[in-house]
Amino acid sequence: MSASSKPNVAPRSLRDNLIPLLVLAAAIAGLLVGGALGGGYAPQTRVVATAQPIAHDGLRVQVPRGWTRGDVASIPGFRDPLRLRTGANGLRANAEQLPATSATLLPAAFLATLDGAPDPPTLVRVAGGHPALRYRVPGRNGSMTLVYAAPNTKGIATVACTSPIDSSIPRACDALGGAVTVPGTRPLAPSTSAAFFSRVPAVLSDLDASRTKGLEALKAASRARGQVLAATALGRAHKAAAATLAPLATREGVPRATVRALTATATAYEALANAARSRLPGPYADAGRGVTAANADLRKAVAKAAAATSSATRAASAPARTQPSRSSAAKS
Repeated sequence: MSASSKPNVAPRSLRDNLIPLLVLAAAIAGLLVGGALGGGYAPQTRVVATAQPIAHDGLRVQVPRGWTRGDVASIPGFRDPLRLRTGANGLRANAEQLPATSATLLPAAFLATLDGAPDPPTLVRVAGGHPALRYRVPGRNGSMTLVYAAPNTKGIATVACTSPIDSSIPRACDALGGAVTVPGTRPLAPSTSAAFFSRVPAVLSDLDASRTKGLEALKAASRARGQVLAATALGRAHKAAAATLAPLATREGVPRATVRALTATATAYEALANAARSRLPGPYADAGRGVTAANADLRKAVAKAAAATSSATRAASAPARTQPSRSSAAKS
C-alpha cells in the first residue's frame, strides 16, 4: 500500500454506525417517571409538601414538610447534590441523579468508604408502583444512612438520608425519598443488570458520535498517517466505552456480551492502525475484514442490549405480586 493509497476496507461497512440500534434505547427515555423513590410495599409515607417543587439537575423534588435546604456535609459519590435537612430530628440528606458506577446502584465512591459489602437492600415500591432499592448503612459514629436508589434510563435517582443515631427508618427519610421524580426517563427494574441498562444508552450515544467522526476521517484519509490516526481514535473510543460498562456487567449475558463486543471492536481497529503503519496492502485488507466482522458482531450485541433495556423498563412497571424479601433484589 502506497503512502497515498485509499483505505482498502469496504466503505459501506465502515460507514455503518449504531444510530439505528439506539432508536429503541432512546425511545425508552421518552416518558415521565410517575414517581421515583419512596416507601415499601406497605402503605407509603404520605408526602406533605411545604413549598413549590425544587428542580435540581434533572430531579424534581416536592419537598416534604419539615425539610429545608441546608448546607450539610457531602457524601462520597455525590457531585452536586440538592442538600436538605430537618431541624427537629437532625436528619441530613443529599439528592441527585447520578450515573451508574457500580452494580449495586450505590455510588462507587460511597462503597469505597465502607468496611465491607453493604447488607442486602430492601426492594421497595415507589409512587406509581415502580421499584427501587433501599440500603441501610450503619456509620462508625453511631449514625445511620439510608440510601434510596431508583434506576432509570438516564441514571440512578439517589437519595442518601443520614440520621445522627442508628435507629429505625425515620418516616421523614421515606417521605423525602417518595418526593423525588425524574422527568424525561422511564424506570428500570432494579436487578443486578439495572446499572448496566441505566448507563448503556448514554455510553452508546457518545460512542456513536465518536464513530461517526472517526469513520469519516478514516474514509477521507489518503495517507497512512491519517489512516493510523483515525483507526487509533476509533479503537480508543470503543475501549473507553467497554471500560465504562465493564464494572456494571457483573453476570454473564447481555451486559458482558456487549462489553466483549466493544473490546473486540477496539482490538480490530487497533489492528487496522498497525496494518496502516506497515503500508502493506495484504495486512491492511485482512485488518479491514476484521473490522467489518467486529462491527457486525457489535451491532448485534447493541441490538440485544437495547431490547433488554426495554424489557427492564416493562418489568419495572409490572405490578408486584408477592411481598419481597430483603435479599430478593440482589438475586434478581
